Parts: sequence; C-alpha cells; structure tokens
Amino acid sequence: MTDQLPQFPLDKQYRLIRKLGGGGFGDVWLAEDVLIEDRYVAVKRLRNDVVDTSILLDEMRHLSKLDHPNIVKFLHHTQDVQTLYLVMEYCAGGSLDAHVQGKPISYDKVFSWGYTLARALAEAHRNGIVHHDIKPQNILIDADGTLKVADFGGANRDIGTTRYIPPEFLLGEAAGIDARFDVYSLGITLLELLLGQSPFHDMSRKEILRSKIQHDFIPSTLGAWVEAILLKATHPTPEQRFQTMNDFAEAIYSRHVPFVIDGVKMKAHAWAEKAARQLSRNRWVSARKYLDRALHMNPDCIAAHVYAGRLELMLKRVSHAKEHFSKAIRINPRVPLQKELGWMALEAGSYPQAISMLNDHLQRDASDYEACNFLIQCFFDTGRYELGLLLAKTVIAQKPGNDCFENNHFLCELMANEAAHSFLDGIDRSELVNPFKRMNFDIATEPDASWSRKNGPPLKSKLLFQEFRFGRNVSMTLRHQRN
Repeated sequence: MTDQLPQFPLDKQYRLIRKLGGGGFGDVWLAEDVLIEDRYVAVKRLRNDVVDTSILLDEMRHLSKLDHPNIVKFLHHTQDVQTLYLVMEYCAGGSLDAHVQGKPISYDKVFSWGYTLARALAEAHRNGIVHHDIKPQNILIDADGTLKVADFGGANRDIGTTRYIPPEFLLGEAAGIDARFDVYSLGITLLELLLGQSPFHDMSRKEILRSKIQHDFIPSTLGAWVEAILLKATHPTPEQRFQTMNDFAEAIYSRHVPFVIDGVKMKAHAWAEKAARQLSRNRWVSARKYLDRALHMNPDCIAAHVYAGRLELMLKRVSHAKEHFSKAIRINPRVPLQKELGWMALEAGSYPQAISMLNDHLQRDASDYEACNFLIQCFFDTGRYELGLLLAKTVIAQKPGNDCFENNHFLCELMANEAAHSFLDGIDRSELVNPFKRMNFDIATEPDASWSRKNGPPLKSKLLFQEFRFGRNVSMTLRHQRN
C-alpha cells in the first residue's frame, strides 16, 4: 500500500494529509478539519474484504458510550461499498510505547500514568465495557501530554495480546466480561514501563503462561509498595487481584495495598445490611432509604446492589432487579447470584432457567431453605407436583414444624391427588393448626371448587403459596398459573 491519498467520502469535511500507520487491516490517516483551522482528526480506513467491519462498528458503538478526558473520542463514521472509515480524536504524541522507546520510566511517572488509566478504565467498566487489550501500544498521548486509552476493537471480546492476558483466559478457564482482565493487563503494562521492556521478553507462549501461573516475574528490587501493588494486580487467581479499577486506583494513590476495606466502604456495607434487616420484616420503604444511602456512599457496593435487586423482586419489578444484579456482576463477575437470578427467572416465568440456576445454587448450599422454596414454587407452577412434594418433604424432615413448607407440601399434595374429594374427606379441618393450610383447605372445599386436572387451574389460581424470605416465613402470596 502506498502513501498516495485515497478517495475519501468525507473530503468536504476533512482533508487527508498523510498516513500515520497501517497494516493488514487497513491504514490510519491524519486529516485536517476543512472548516475549523488547526483541528486534526485520525481516520481509520478499513477495507471490507480484509477486516470484519462488524468488529470496528462495535468499537464505534463502545466509544460512543464514553465521554472521558482519558479515552479517545469517537466522532463519526462513514462507509462506502469497499471501505469503512472511522473518524476519531487525533493524539499527536503517538503511542505510549513509541514515546518511552524501551527506556525504564521513573516510579512517580509510571504510577501517575497508572492512576489516570485506572480511573479512565473504571469509567469504561461502569458502562459495561471491558477493553481486553490494554498495552502500551493502545495508550496514546495527546499534544498536551494527556494519556488516552484507544483501540476498543476488542472490547467485551475474549481476545488480546498474550503478554498482557491473564492466565485464566490463556488456559480457557474464564470467559466473558470480567473487569479483572483489564486490571491484570494494566498491571503488566505498568511493570513493563518500569523495567523498560516486557517481563516476558523473548519467552515462548508456553514459558509466558508458566511464569504467569508461578507469578515469578516481578523483581523484588522494585521496592515494597511497588511490588505489593503489582503482585496484587497481576495475581494468577482473579479473586486475589484488585476486584475493580477503582480499587487499583486507590492503592496507587495511597501507595499501599489496603488490608482493610476503607471506612466509606464499611459504612456503605453497614447500611446495606440494615436494609437487609428491613427487607426481612417487609419494611420496604425503610429498606429503600438505607439502600439509597449505601449506594450514594459507594456506588460499587455489591451488597447494596444485591439487596436492591431482591427488593425489586419483592415488588415484582423484574427489569429493575436485573439492572442491580447486572451491576453487581459487572463489579465482580463471580459474585454468587445464582439464587437471585433463579428467583428473577421464576418471576419472569422462565421456569427452565430458574430451575437450572436454583439447582446450581443448591449444589453449593443445600441448606438454603429460601432457594428450596423457590424450587418448590417452580415445580408447583409447572405442575410437577411430585417433585414439589419430594423436596418439601425433605426440607420438613430437616426443619420440622415449619408452616411455610407444611403449607406448600399440602398444596402440591392437593394438586397431585387424582381423587381430590377423598383426599380432603380424610382431613379434619379442626385439626389443622397451620393457618395457611386451613385457609387453602377452605378454598379447596368451596362449593364451586373444581377437582379435575382439566379444570384444575381455576382452583390453582386461588390457592395461596407461602414465601420464605431471610430465614423466616412471610406473608402468603397468590400464585397464578403462568401458561
């Protein structure tokens, strides 16, 4: 490819000046704004027959969500039959890699840059965007020296450059949108800037992976606080890294890895726990007040998002619950939310998904009676009464005398019994101590009650399924057939 100026469909707005770089994907050109003097932009010119333009359009969509002084701005795009053009902010200083030219950089400068980049990436993560390819080549420098994160073409895709990829992704043990991917890559980037070269210089892919797993590539000569921060950022176990970019930024700012959660986070978590206690008493207004306070103090408080999602589910606002659970997962993708997601699927009538998630949760916590009751509810709603009976009976054996499971066992038995009249005839109402069972008995014995399986739903829609929340029985809930 030559430097001859190509045909450009935006030539009435921008005038191409010279090529800045290129490769097999296409090339990047410097262009001048025709109407505004001394305003320059970078134009990515990408041939449709060489590159998957959908990836670049994804980059456009990701960048259009972001407005941050340390993230390259996307301006607009155009496309003709053969070529896609992305018009972006121009950074006159080139890439960080070209700027440092393989020379070791001082601690103060590296961690000043690190703090800036961590805060910028935290903003991207808040928008649900994980870069997946942080490295010196993808960090640009503006004319005034401002760092800019660039090249979001791999955002939210399991791709990247081997030297900067965390080991769990190289091993194929993790996938998806995980902010800790960028935490690891930024840690490797800062170490490279301090050393003046990659810690994996001249290593094969196999040697790089072994070194990452053994975690033996950070020199002890860097100094205690530097070593501590980089060891945590690049830990081979994701749970042992900084869980968010804000945590990484705070550690850089304070020049130490905090061993205790800071006071603001502790207070926010305390408010979230107060909200949980109010939820257990069905005091929804008070719970909302405490949750709002927790999230105001710390928008990344996972407990507050989880309890806020639970509150929304209690209010039957599934979409609002999903927003909070999504934020919790975005902050920490491994937050245990299978039960809550199962509950959300149950409320949405997605029974196969609900049953799958609740079963997954109960594999890890078999004595979670709330999850057991959700599962019984799934079986009841879908007419799998025998399974509901079996699970309720199992819980009752472990938790005898519990009104909730006694009542819901009765409901499953009621609906499963072919000879319903004879089943009820064998029950003495005066002996029904459980008020829920007594109420459901009265509903079932109303003169217009229908007992055939064909006509069962009208009766079923009247029966009262009892909920179990926060380790205690709560009010009865009218369960309608979701067919």
